[in-house]
Amino acid sequence: MIELKKEEFKIINELIENPMCELSIDSVIAGLAPGQIFVDSATDPRSLLIYTPECIVIAGDSNNNEFNKQLKEKLNFWDSVILDSDQWSNMIEKIHPNPFLKEYTRYHYSFTNNQSNS
Repeated sequence: MIELKKEEFKIINELIENPMCELSIDSVIAGLAPGQIFVDSATDPRSLLIYTPECIVIAGDSNNNEFNKQLKEKLNFWDSVILDSDQWSNMIEKIHPNPFLKEYTRYHYSFTNNQSNS
């Protein structure tokens, strides 16, 4: 597993299927928020792990066996993770050190200002 330098972060943009699931993902990639990105290859990444200030994200190819072994060593027992695609859901028992980890639903809320000026 290779840690990318900030100037290399943009090479992983195409590996993220759902960047809007957590706004801090784009912020880290753009260099606007602190974070770390780990990949399987610095020249042709297929799988990645992102640490943002708000979450840990796993994305890319879920069938990357060598990367998946390293994930299990890198993640802590209590780490909750966001899986970028459904492919990763089937792999969670192989990549996470906590065998009791359960999936939960995230809810996204939006607010509007309904005050009238009358």
